Amino acid sequence: MNELFGSIPQEIGLLRSLNDLQLGINNLTGPIPLSISNLRNLTTLILNTNNLNGSILASIGNLSNLTYLGLGHNKLSGALPLEMNNITHLKYL
Repeated sequence: MNELFGSIPQEIGLLRSLNDLQLGINNLTGPIPLSISNLRNLTTLILNTNNLNGSILASIGNLSNLTYLGLGHNKLSGALPLEMNNITHLKYL
């Protein structure tokens, strides 16, 4: 917990060497930025327990190295995109 607030900036997608992104248990708002799908080296993406809204991006399926994806306890809507089937190493959702 870092007590971060506001939206996740699109510039997060410029951190292309990032392996682990943990922003859980904060007060982040708005949608998950599309640029997060540029982080192809991610193995861990934790965004749980915030106030994120919108749908889960189909482009999350591009993050084929993910083993841990935490999106729970947000205000996300809609179904899980079929593209998530591309994340073959996923062990935790």
